Amino acid sequence: MAMAGVLTATLPLKADIQPFVDYDRLLQTHSSEMVMTKDADGATIRELPLGDGLLVKCMGISGTDCASSGVRIGEGDVGCLLAGVAPLKRKLDHCDGRGTQDQRRLVSTLFHDLIGFVAVNSLPPRIPSELAEEVVQTRDRVLDKLGDPCRHSAESLQAMLRSAADPEMIEYVRQLVSVPSLPLTWCGALLDPMLE
Repeated sequence: MAMAGVLTATLPLKADIQPFVDYDRLLQTHSSEMVMTKDADGATIRELPLGDGLLVKCMGISGTDCASSGVRIGEGDVGCLLAGVAPLKRKLDHCDGRGTQDQRRLVSTLFHDLIGFVAVNSLPPRIPSELAEEVVQTRDRVLDKLGDPCRHSAESLQAMLRSAADPEMIEYVRQLVSVPSLPLTWCGALLDPMLE
């Protein structure tokens, strides 16, 4: 989904946040469903298909060097969208002359909808207010390291706001958070270089 790409393409919120999924617990619970394969180098890969295109993939026989991927709708995922919306919310909340009251309200609603989904669907579940605070603190720490959080041009910010306000994006998020599912955190190739 191109709109998700616009929202996340320039916003590097790294997962310093407590993981949304306790992979040890998940793998123990579903150990009988695990599929063991080998990669081209002969290394063991454990895969746990969870339905609806969701897949947990872990490298090695033990440990949880795991990632979640796959989506039910479009491209991207909840964790990736949250990584884009959280910094956008900061820009609107703290940068002078950035965004209208309606835009701030819309981005705040998106942020809280995504936080609510992640909190309820995390394994184990999280308390929404605590998760929101953790995301905000992490976001601020990351953005502060990058310098002026208000440095994006007005054109860049407006492109992100148009993406957030697009009716297709609003419907996409509404559908995404309406079906219980693991809150995936892998943003794919789109964000990988920026998350190093």
